[in-house]
Amino acid sequence: MARKAAALFLALFLVASWGSAAEKRKTWVSQVRAYSGRAFKSIGRELSGWMVTMRKNVVSVKDGTARGVKSIQRGGRRTVASVRNTTSRMWRRTYNATHNTMTGVARTFVPVGTQVEAAAPTVAARELTAPIITPLFLRRNDIVLAWKTSTGGRPLRKSMVLDDRFIVEDAGHELYSFDPRNGVAQWVFPLPNASQRRLKARNNSVFVVANDTLFELDRRIGMPRRRLVFTFPVASDPAFDDTNVVVGGWDRRVYSINRETRVKSWTYLPMGAPEGGVALAPNATYIADVTGKVIAYVPGRRRGDWEYQADDAIRVSLVMDENHVIFPAEDLFVHAVNRFGGFRSWKFPVKGFVRQPVWVEGDRCYFSAEGDAFYAVGTEKGDLIWSVPNGGWPVAIGKDNIYIQGPDSEIWCIERTTGKKVWTVSTKPFTYVARNTTTDHIYLGSAAGDVYALYLRGDHLEKKKPVKPTKPGEEPAAPDVEKPAEEQAPAEEKAVETEPEAKEEAKAPAEEKEEPAVEEEPKAAEEEAKPAEEAKPAAPAPPGVKPSEKEEEEEEEEEF
Repeated sequence: MARKAAALFLALFLVASWGSAAEKRKTWVSQVRAYSGRAFKSIGRELSGWMVTMRKNVVSVKDGTARGVKSIQRGGRRTVASVRNTTSRMWRRTYNATHNTMTGVARTFVPVGTQVEAAAPTVAARELTAPIITPLFLRRNDIVLAWKTSTGGRPLRKSMVLDDRFIVEDAGHELYSFDPRNGVAQWVFPLPNASQRRLKARNNSVFVVANDTLFELDRRIGMPRRRLVFTFPVASDPAFDDTNVVVGGWDRRVYSINRETRVKSWTYLPMGAPEGGVALAPNATYIADVTGKVIAYVPGRRRGDWEYQADDAIRVSLVMDENHVIFPAEDLFVHAVNRFGGFRSWKFPVKGFVRQPVWVEGDRCYFSAEGDAFYAVGTEKGDLIWSVPNGGWPVAIGKDNIYIQGPDSEIWCIERTTGKKVWTVSTKPFTYVARNTTTDHIYLGSAAGDVYALYLRGDHLEKKKPVKPTKPGEEPAAPDVEKPAEEQAPAEEKAVETEPEAKEEAKAPAEEKEEPAVEEEPKAAEEEAKPAEEAKPAAPAPPGVKPSEKEEEEEEEEEF
């Protein structure tokens, strides 16, 4: 028994020893590692809890800030709206008070609805001597001195040629309307100061801007219809539709104002001063400024439909044709921009500044560059058709020719098709030549206020309205415009040919009692031929041959 117990104890001891030997021995390194692991786990749990707390705090702060900003925005909008309404009311009151004051002052001097008594011209036009009005030159080129008048000693300053009016402004700030057929002064209107922009006309009204005030005059009698006092300095030529006037100001804004109610319809703020003015179309308003930008603006929208950028300032008014907006810029190019898409159709290089709006006629565009040439360019592709070196702006247009200014006070006659120079004549001592792209008249002005009108009879324009016959089957009456001499020659030859027939009949045998009757027949034929001979213009004298003084006096009497 004792052995069995000892053996059992030994076995148990061996098992216990093997178990203790199999257990991993713990060292100080493992203990440090264990303690460090537990410490990092604890720190991690604390950091995780802190991060969760921070996220909750940040979210709460963000939500609170958003709610605060929203409340501030709502309050700010209300405040801004209140300030804007208050400012608008104050501005409207100031505008109305200023307008009423200026209107009262204007009506004190010139009551609306009454004809203004202006200083009508009392001095007859002087007899001037100039190469362009010599009888030899006029007869050679089939030109007629239509009329001459005077503005009372004041030279011309500006002019506007219409189909039925020749409107001029003299240095005395008076506006005249002359009948282009006979030079009769239709009306005179005194301006408070010199006009600031170009004269404009629309329907039955003539528009003038003077002293930042728009005067709308009746085209027929010259009486003022409306006066619109602008509250800003005018920077561009005004544009008009049926109810509004659109004009740019030096305050860098474009204004649309109702001419009847004087209420502002809309305003637009371009990048620079809108010196280039505006052009109105049914679907858009085109605005040009001194930064070289052209904008197609539709009222009611914040931004324009399109923008086009030139390389330099635009200071000349825009001109529209069917598909383009054409204008010169100070980058020495004439630009044509598609007015529906805003892309450039073409640009034409020049060697000088173009100071006046281009002239578009049909499929051609005409313009003159200072010190360069007068150009005729196609409107579709901008291709050069012809050019005239040193040519200026047109002073009249004919059926076959264009008459332009030349250097040293000259007028050049240019063929429409080829640009070839036909003749040249000096206008001295005349100091003013009206730009005219409307009629077949040349208007000249002297330093003493004399106004002469020359009618291009040999190159006259066709009538716009055809003359209707008075009765069915009857030929239409002759137009008011005089026909050239070549068209009257056949009728005159026929009248002259009847004379020998009458003489042959007179030679037939007859009784002595019938001889007086035979002698009267050629007299009658001669009397019938006299009107035709008087109507027939004298043949132009050959170059170098001076006509006699008697012939000159007779022709001057007929022309005057």
